[in-house]
Formats: sequence, C-alpha cells, structure tokens
Amino acid sequence: MEAVARQARANDAARLVADLPGRVIVALDHFSEAERDAVRKVAEAFARGDAVGTRMPDPAPYYLLRATPDVLVIVRRDEGAPVIVEDVVWQKVWDHLAADACLRGDVRPASDHRDGRTRDRAGQRGVEH
Repeated sequence: MEAVARQARANDAARLVADLPGRVIVALDHFSEAERDAVRKVAEAFARGDAVGTRMPDPAPYYLLRATPDVLVIVRRDEGAPVIVEDVVWQKVWDHLAADACLRGDVRPASDHRDGRTRDRAGQRGVEH
C-alpha cells in the first residue's frame, strides 16, 4: 500500500485532492493496484472538472464516481477545498446497501441504479454534476 500512502507530490502546489483519510487507505488494501490507481485517477479527474459525478441525495456535497465497472468512489467537494475521498466500495456492496435502504423505505431504486443513482421517497433522482 506504499503507493497510496505516499501521497505528496513535488509539483502539486494547489492540491486538488486531499490526503486520503486512514480509513480509505485501509479500505484500498482490499483492492488491486490497478483499482487503486483507477480510484486516484477518477478523484483527480473529478477535482479538475474532467469527470462527472452523481450528486448524492444528501445536504452535504457528496458525489458518487465510478473508478471501474466494479468500484465506486464517494467523494466530498466543498467550495474552495480539495476533494476528499470519503469511501471506496465495491458495486456489489453498494447494491446490498441500496437494497437494505429500500427495505427500510428510505429510498426507491431507480431503474438505472447500477450507475449508483437512487431516488428518495419523493422520487427525486440524484443530480448529475
């Protein structure tokens, strides 16, 4: 996990992505090197505005990004601050959590929830950003 833990870059004066929280570094230990690299690339692309994320239905500015077909990245983007990688999950874990939320009545799955979008009780869809 040395590649992820070693986050400082010599020519990175204006940080676009914050240092990874310890819990994310630990989570990334369960992913392959290629998947870890994809997580880094999608977070940096989102921070630059080169990648689109799905705004999560939460008052906080959380976005869902797809690093690979099977790996999702949850980031937070606060105005004027670097993007923070909050969590990295397998698609199958996301699907399980969404199914549990549906059973509790918290959300209804959208027909295209495979892209990580869900609808809230009022049927509002996550906003693309």
